[in-house]
Amino acid sequence: MTSPEQRISTGVQGLDEIAYGGLLPQRAYLVRGGPGGGKTTLSLHFLAAETEGTGLYVSLGENGGQVRAQSQQLKIPDGKIQFADGVHFMRLTDRGMQVFPRLIPDNRQAPCDPVTLSTGVEEIDALLGGGIERGTVSVLSGPTGVGKTTLGMQIMRTAALRGERAVVYSFEEQPRILKHRCRSLSMPLDDLLEQDQLHIETVEAVSYSPDELSHSVREEVEINNTRLVMLDSLSGYKLSVGRLSVAGDDVVERLHALCRYLVSRGVTVLILNEIASIAGNEVRATDSGISYLADTIVMLRYVEFNSELRKTIGVLKKRTSDFERSLRAFEITPNGLNVGEPLKGLQGILHGQPHFVDTHRNQTAPEEKTI
Repeated sequence: MTSPEQRISTGVQGLDEIAYGGLLPQRAYLVRGGPGGGKTTLSLHFLAAETEGTGLYVSLGENGGQVRAQSQQLKIPDGKIQFADGVHFMRLTDRGMQVFPRLIPDNRQAPCDPVTLSTGVEEIDALLGGGIERGTVSVLSGPTGVGKTTLGMQIMRTAALRGERAVVYSFEEQPRILKHRCRSLSMPLDDLLEQDQLHIETVEAVSYSPDELSHSVREEVEINNTRLVMLDSLSGYKLSVGRLSVAGDDVVERLHALCRYLVSRGVTVLILNEIASIAGNEVRATDSGISYLADTIVMLRYVEFNSELRKTIGVLKKRTSDFERSLRAFEITPNGLNVGEPLKGLQGILHGQPHFVDTHRNQTAPEEKTI
């Protein structure tokens, strides 16, 4: 006989996590909901999870054959007991009920060496004061087409090459297109993907709730020992998970919880953020109010120079170390990323219209130069 201290599994892993291990024995529980909400399915999960004794199901609506046919589809997985209160997302599938506990990070910290990770590009490492620190959140920010995804993939590929498992959650680009693009830039991914050292997870629009995505990320970290996670991009994340978010949820708050969880496990996070303006007087680090999440902000920006559209890269913020305050020219070439020396003697770069400044009075203006 079960003692009052022991708990009885509901048969649904996520629900057991929410209930701190299951239901208290010798209690009466009311399952409430509208038609098709999952009441019968949950009851069958509960009965199927019992390994000792005989369960009794009394139905006033469905006949025995229907109940038995439905119960044969159920799969009862083993799971860990968890970090969760409040409202949680639930989905009914052909294998029964799935519950995805809301991710609420705790104060536990996994052991994490304060290691600086190279991006694989010497000049970008110089900008960053050596690289990106393990267990931090970095935001790569810039307008469309400026090179955020390419830079992110460079960092993830470098991590995978040195033996750290890296996972990219792509909300906007199919893996085959991403692989082809990286291959054309001399950044091949095929071997790393085949070895499962690098993994690209496509997230279709309106297919995940924030809780489901957090569950997927948790499995990557806790089962596969993933050490780097990249979200490409924030706007895609908001579009994909926002419509299935529990009523009243702030999607950015859910992202905050996910980042806190990952950092507490020593995981390095990259978030790609698209800003609306290409150039102009108003310079924003991010368009979505996520600057507070970032330990590091790398800003990619277009500039107009000699009637051509050029790109620059710079570091706007870094909490964990000093960094280079200058901007550098940034190019995406068939041979990979090309980053120039610090741009000196230029003014108006952030406005998108750089020009050389003569620092000596009564001196002839310098000859026209290009970045």
